[in-house]
Amino acid sequence: MHRSGTSCLAGSLQAAGLYGGTVDRCNADNLKGCRENLKIIALNDAVLAETSGTWKNPPDTISWTEEHQQQRDAIIADFYYYVSVWMFKDPRTLLTLPFWREGIPNLHFIGTFRHPMRVAMSLYHRSGFPLRDSLTLWIHYNRIILDSFRQSPFPLLCFDLPQQEYLSQLEQGINHLCSQVKASISLSIPAAQRFYETRLVNQNDMVSLPPQNSNRDHDHSNDSELLATAAELYRNLRQAAGLTLEEAEEAVVQTSGYTVPLEESITACQEVIKSQPDNPHAYFMLGNAQRQQEDIDGAIASYGKAIELAPDNYYFYRHLSTLLYQQERLDEAITVCQQALQSQPENPLIYMTLGQIQLQKGNQAEGMANCEKARLINKKGWLAAKKLLSSLTNDSGYQLGEVQNRRF
Repeated sequence: MHRSGTSCLAGSLQAAGLYGGTVDRCNADNLKGCRENLKIIALNDAVLAETSGTWKNPPDTISWTEEHQQQRDAIIADFYYYVSVWMFKDPRTLLTLPFWREGIPNLHFIGTFRHPMRVAMSLYHRSGFPLRDSLTLWIHYNRIILDSFRQSPFPLLCFDLPQQEYLSQLEQGINHLCSQVKASISLSIPAAQRFYETRLVNQNDMVSLPPQNSNRDHDHSNDSELLATAAELYRNLRQAAGLTLEEAEEAVVQTSGYTVPLEESITACQEVIKSQPDNPHAYFMLGNAQRQQEDIDGAIASYGKAIELAPDNYYFYRHLSTLLYQQERLDEAITVCQQALQSQPENPLIYMTLGQIQLQKGNQAEGMANCEKARLINKKGWLAAKKLLSSLTNDSGYQLGEVQNRRF
């Protein structure tokens, strides 16, 4: 599942010496990258789209075309051209497993999972993903993991564990893979363990919870059932990973209370910037650290540099506009959103952000128009815009303070 330590696991395996081809080594969410092959991501997306699915809207069944088969087989052949043992990582693969099993009958797996609320919070903080939808997705993905494990057990790592316990699981997983692969393979466990850095692990996903859904039309009837289902599945995953109930619960408590020292985070980003001065993601993550340290001017400058280097990245604009908004520098925040629209004129997230800021400033007509624009661009996915408009038109007592507390 996304946001579950897949990048850490893949990066560790690649650091150990397992060939992963050309992968992303740095992005806005992770200075060490998602470690994914873009060709595989594109192919997985195409297979899901064949039955009108996406990673966040999984189809009940999948199908693929002869063209998809040819693309897959070409990717596989390209890997085998270089090495006899290789790896790839993309959480979407859980949804397209039959497709890949057809092309690689002797697949070996190593999996990772994370506490459902941590994943939900991470998705929310990254892109405003609704909590219910995140939990539903978590259940869907992790059921596939557990079902696959029960059919044929494989190493399963818990990303909630403290560093030493996690690295111990990682070592066991690598040893298991080496014992299962028939071809000669030698992986460096120390190199794999060095890839893991606590300062680059997002441990604060539970710190800021999203606002409660107070919409009078919201149906809460299934919420308890959804949470109970996620909790039971998480218990089963912990058991599959060889953890006792007490060990796993303690792991969640420990990681929930863990905070990476800000000075270490800032130093890490500055080291990357020194060697890669044109790396926009390093400036972005430096801005995040400066923001937590309440160095507002520094954060604004770092976000601005990230935008200068990557003017098409929505998340950079979003974080800068949010920070300016929180500092009540509304005109500047509006300007940032308008700049973002120049490169992404059909992005509903930008219109929603712009609309909320305009509403806070008192520009009711412009704010409502931009929220409506967001809803029309992606009516199905923008429940937040619909809720906001409903509150404005049906509840004369609506207070703009609700927007002020919203993370967008």
